[in-house]
Amino acid sequence: MMDFDDILEPVIDYNTGHIDTGVQTASGLVDGKMVFNRFADVEPTLDLLSGMRQITDGKGKEFWWIGEIPNVILEKYLNENGVTYQEFMSDKSHARRILQNPDYSKFRVFEGSY
Repeated sequence: MMDFDDILEPVIDYNTGHIDTGVQTASGLVDGKMVFNRFADVEPTLDLLSGMRQITDGKGKEFWWIGEIPNVILEKYLNENGVTYQEFMSDKSHARRILQNPDYSKFRVFEGSY
């Protein structure tokens, strides 16, 4: 497997959301094709959500905090499933698919079904 760190250089740094995750984009030529790789440190988000699970079940009076989907996870989902951001935002089933995926269980606060 190719190590992107060896061939790609970070070209864009920006912060998103209410937690500084340091999203970075790296690009480079791989086998004659331009490749972009997005990565971020999601540990601050995981730490926050872990702490929230210790003090609440996610149920509030006016809303439930189901979880949080970092932008890099969202972008990965959109690319792998051929879904546009507009489609994602207008169809709640997409967020459910991510948050109910066992691979992303640590991004949940509320553990029940919804």
